[in-house]
Amino acid sequence: MSKDRINYLLQRYYTDAATTAEQEELWASLHQEQQAPALQDALDDLIREAPPIRQMDATTAADILQSILKQAPATRHRYWQRWAAAATLLGAVALGVYLLREPTNTHFVYQQPTNNSTIKPGGNKAILILDDGSQLALQGADSSQIARQSGAALQGDSGLLAYNGKGPVHYHEIRTPAGGQYSVVLPDGSRAFLNAASSLRYPTAFTGNQRAVTMTGEVYFDITPAVNAPFSVKVGSAEVNVLGTAFNIMAYTDEPAIRTTLVQGAVLVRQGETASHLLPGQQAILNSAGQLKISRADVSQAIAWKEGVFEFNQDIHDIMRQIARWYDVEIMYEGEIKERSYIATISRNESIDQVLSKLQEAGGVHFRIEGKKVIVMY
Repeated sequence: MSKDRINYLLQRYYTDAATTAEQEELWASLHQEQQAPALQDALDDLIREAPPIRQMDATTAADILQSILKQAPATRHRYWQRWAAAATLLGAVALGVYLLREPTNTHFVYQQPTNNSTIKPGGNKAILILDDGSQLALQGADSSQIARQSGAALQGDSGLLAYNGKGPVHYHEIRTPAGGQYSVVLPDGSRAFLNAASSLRYPTAFTGNQRAVTMTGEVYFDITPAVNAPFSVKVGSAEVNVLGTAFNIMAYTDEPAIRTTLVQGAVLVRQGETASHLLPGQQAILNSAGQLKISRADVSQAIAWKEGVFEFNQDIHDIMRQIARWYDVEIMYEGEIKERSYIATISRNESIDQVLSKLQEAGGVHFRIEGKKVIVMY
């Protein structure tokens, strides 16, 4: 087993994210004497990457060690206790599972903007495009003016635009910028939540036996059931068909695949002549080659943005794409890029320096802010 794999398994275990299979793989590696050099290298890396910490008292160390030993298989190799103790204590240091870090002693480095302000998180911002091409900024808009021009009700500053399905049919499009989010109550009562840098095009009233919308970016849908009027979402070359259900579609052009994650109900995902049904907890992944596959989903991670948090369990490039969209910044990289997974749950209401500082505490990466650019350094 490679050192990178052992590092990954240790990270997964100490953040309580490891599957049963991953735990068994970790236990097996700790039992094998030939894995000792790779384990030692992995632990050495964790030590080097760990930020400064307070001294751990003996009682705390013993409690952590006993916790992991209770979960280990009954039969142990003679090297097991040595490696378990080292992995427990050093892994906790490197990954921040046990909160021993001095809160003010981080390595976060950034260039303060000239106006002495920080980069704030995104918020409720969107533009509504009417079918005549005119555009209405929704944040801070006059709700009566929006109602007159669009026929929709703007719910104050709550980031919600609602349609009642009455009147003539027009086609509207709502767009969120980088650093924006918004939600729409569609004419049938279905609700769509738009993440940053996303769009949704829809009619102001659904007629006939079809409810169809088109989207880009990332949108969470909570669809009102209507047996005689299926709901469909057009996204790129794919289409998602539903009756009544809740699901998330992530289809950013800078991501390697379109991901449809089913929360409840059932959906049918179509790509050309290929069609696949999803069950709750499953995800359809459509790659750039047009290949469609179904896998088990981490639903909590897929919809975390809607609940106001980042839930990271990815490499730094995946994470920084999310940060770029929410904080409307440009990402640049310096130095060698290491393959490793970062696991963290952080509020999307934090400023960008708070988010980056928490990521940096996991070790192995540093950041510098220059205006609206974030430089990732290894």
